[in-house]
Amino acid sequence: MSKQRQNVSNLLYFECLSMSELYDCLKNWQDKNGEGFLSLNIQQDGDKFCCIAVINSVEVQETKDAKYGEADAPKHSNSSMLSLSADEIKDLALWYDRSRQWFLKGKGTAVDWECKHLREEIAAPIRVKLAMAKTEQDIMNAFELRNPKLASDGKV
Repeated sequence: MSKQRQNVSNLLYFECLSMSELYDCLKNWQDKNGEGFLSLNIQQDGDKFCCIAVINSVEVQETKDAKYGEADAPKHSNSSMLSLSADEIKDLALWYDRSRQWFLKGKGTAVDWECKHLREEIAAPIRVKLAMAKTEQDIMNAFELRNPKLASDGKV
């Protein structure tokens, strides 16, 4: 059973019992609304997987333009947000799940996991962090995503 709430801003909240169900919920929302997510934060809360998603809704864009004027409005290229396709989200969810499972079974952290859709610029830092992971929290931290363009500039 999944749950989704949206307020009047550009935030969405999803809650599901499994990563697979959460992926389906996110993909269905994208298909239904024809919009992508600017940023996702997925955490396990007890027996549920929760996701706070940021979208670029029309209301938010209009408010931003009215407040700053088109020329002065903040640009997304300087944002720490990272856009992921549904297939990339699925790759991340599966990789995270396997890393956690393998770690708990003493089989390593799935450093060499093959991602079919995830861009290498996103996968490479995760592999480096997984190689150094000593705890389950380290694995979770390895999957915290930041915009690689800004991270390489030292801005994030």
